[in-house]
Amino acid sequence: MLAIKLSTVMMATLPDTPSTSADKMQSKTIGLRVGITALLALGGFVFPLLFIPAAFFGWTIYDSLKNPPPPEAAVAAGPKLAAGMMAATAAPGQSQPPSPPSLGGVLAAVEKFTADVNANVTRAAVVQKAMSGVELSFHAERVAIDSSIEHASSALRVQARRAESKHFDEAYAELSKLFEEDDKEPFTMQIAPIQAPRRDPDPQIDEAVQRAHRTLMDERSKYFEAARLKLRADPRLAELVKARLHEIGCPECWQAIS
Repeated sequence: MLAIKLSTVMMATLPDTPSTSADKMQSKTIGLRVGITALLALGGFVFPLLFIPAAFFGWTIYDSLKNPPPPEAAVAAGPKLAAGMMAATAAPGQSQPPSPPSLGGVLAAVEKFTADVNANVTRAAVVQKAMSGVELSFHAERVAIDSSIEHASSALRVQARRAESKHFDEAYAELSKLFEEDDKEPFTMQIAPIQAPRRDPDPQIDEAVQRAHRTLMDERSKYFEAARLKLRADPRLAELVKARLHEIGCPECWQAIS
């Protein structure tokens, strides 16, 4: 009778088996992931990018439920679990096992992620607004210069064909009458001068705006240089391009590439 009582007391005081501890730990991690998934899903209705980590955590929950660890793995993990318990009771100064993330830490990480996404979206919107006028002016400059070069090249081709054929002038005059418009107004362009963007009080936003402006101005300089080299190689083309740019009201473009 005494032996039965002693065995009962010993069984009651024994710690959970590795398998039971592993099951409890798995249940806790699944519950934590469910909470994280729910929070990320709710936040996704405000910031759609949060649906991506929500889907990832949902997949991990599904995988854990579909493929639970076998009992042998839990038994094999017994020594590691015991070593972790011993390390937890070690004296100060000794290495301690990392503690699992708390719900508060997870919420703080999600909040930081949301704040970073919001800051990036705001920064991109401010940069786009600050650069819209500069990009529009540069696009207009390219249209004026490219169309003038094409117009001048076409004129040179006409001159070459005229020298080759005696009847070219007659055929060209007939074709010109077909596309001629009596009330056609002369084509002109008005390009707003490019100005440096205004400084922003936010240092990060200001740096992003200035960096975008420098990048576009570098691209603009390279485009002007390429056009300048092309015109220097053909003086006849350059004279026709100059005349065309002045004709359409863009002398500033000629100054930029001459």
